[in-house]
Amino acid sequence: MPIYMDVHNKAQGVTVDDVVQAHVLDLKVQGEYGVRYLRYWFNPEAGKIFCLVEAPSVVAAVTVHEKSHGMLPDEIIEVEKTLVEAFLGSAEESADVATVPEEPGGEPVLDTALRTILFTDVEGSTSMTQRLGDEAAHRLVQEHNAIIRNALREHRGNEVKTIGDAFMVSFVSPR
Repeated sequence: MPIYMDVHNKAQGVTVDDVVQAHVLDLKVQGEYGVRYLRYWFNPEAGKIFCLVEAPSVVAAVTVHEKSHGMLPDEIIEVEKTLVEAFLGSAEESADVATVPEEPGGEPVLDTALRTILFTDVEGSTSMTQRLGDEAAHRLVQEHNAIIRNALREHRGNEVKTIGDAFMVSFVSPR
């Protein structure tokens, strides 16, 4: 079944409690339409709510919002579950608004769904391979990749995609 991210762009003045209550109402109605609202994120500063939903169609997803609380999304985008998880974390069903630790080991704060994206690439890797040979260059790239992955774990980054010596990663915080 397709997965969609619905986006509410006009949620200024909405509180966390309002969003939680709307999600609870969605959960009560969703079974009637073959829909599963999985997770949601709230960004009060930007006035945005993001809902991840598994639904047979866009119409079914919107109908659940319409019947349960009337807060209709401004747009709905079909998404790949693996990409949602790479950027935003778990796409598993949860009744709680998404939170993240502010600092490693710190108290959870509201997850606004904003991410910092970083791209890396080893400069001159083709000439390095020509200079060192395939095997030695491969070992260096593997060492580079291990360093990047260790840094991601240390700073709560997610590896979105890797191609050879290049990474695309996301972080919950720019810090």
